[in-house]
Amino acid sequence: MEGEHHIRVKVVIEDAENPEIRKEFYINHTIKIIPPDELKPNALIESYIIEADTGEPLANVEVVFVGTNGIPSYRTDTDERGHYSIEFYAHKYSDTGLYHGYCLSVGESYRRAFFPKPGDKISHNVTLKVTEYTVKSEYRIVAKYPTGYPIWLADLDKEEKYIVLTSGHHTIPIEERDPEKHGLYFFDTNGTLLWRYPTKAQIWGLDISDDGKYVAAALMEPYGKVLLFDNKGNILWDTDELGYDEKFQPWGYGGLESREVKISHNSEYVAVGSTPGLLMLLRLSSGEILWERFLNGQIRGIVFTEDDKIMYVSSGDGYVYKMSVETGEVLGRAYVEAWTRDIA
Repeated sequence: MEGEHHIRVKVVIEDAENPEIRKEFYINHTIKIIPPDELKPNALIESYIIEADTGEPLANVEVVFVGTNGIPSYRTDTDERGHYSIEFYAHKYSDTGLYHGYCLSVGESYRRAFFPKPGDKISHNVTLKVTEYTVKSEYRIVAKYPTGYPIWLADLDKEEKYIVLTSGHHTIPIEERDPEKHGLYFFDTNGTLLWRYPTKAQIWGLDISDDGKYVAAALMEPYGKVLLFDNKGNILWDTDELGYDEKFQPWGYGGLESREVKISHNSEYVAVGSTPGLLMLLRLSSGEILWERFLNGQIRGIVFTEDDKIMYVSSGDGYVYKMSVETGEVLGRAYVEAWTRDIA
């Protein structure tokens, strides 16, 4: 794959409030692929790793400097003075003009993002608290239950009374899926299957409420929709029956295709992030849309703060958005280069 590759990209721009208003055009791109081992270092990060309580240098600590998606990746160990030094390749993307990001990882706990420029010489001290401890782990198999299909997602309620699992994958054709095994499973944590929802659809979005009373599930092909269940397996509402599928027809999707759903801590709201990038906040009790906001890319991560006043949302446009739960207003955003599934 290395070398130059010429591609043609179709760009579609449309009005988020009125998708019928749209423009389409093409951009020709030349992509040059260089093997990571041929990237010549043009920047430097160095400094010292210090113990927090004593101020003493920490020797033989692993330091890793990793680019987005793990490419390129550099590592070293601190010397007897606690010093580390890494020469690396810095560059920016030709399409966005933004600088390629790196993550500095030290030990098990320290992480810091950098967006360096060619020629940068970064000095960054790291202070670590060294704790000696012994971990004794005990586990046992409570139950085994064959489903016949990969388990894509799993979630527990806050008190760990229930566990919910869903089927998902990339490769099994829909006509080959057996709904008697494929779908959603709801267990108690003693391993007893309490109920299941059979479906041929993959379920790529899943959340159980903190109190264990509700489960939200996002079904994909052949026709996308979001279902809200109670913990007895009754369907409380279905976005298809609520008529929300019509919002996604201009994008060419069959129904409401979603890969991320999240129930607020107080069980008042359900946030739905769609594949086209439309974020919707629904009232849990009725499925009513309280507000919606277009975020320019596939939504794969949603987190409510503990007081349910703020949401953090990861979008395929490379940003994590800070949003008001009450109004849907974007309060801020941070560029992280890609969507992230795990936000804390």
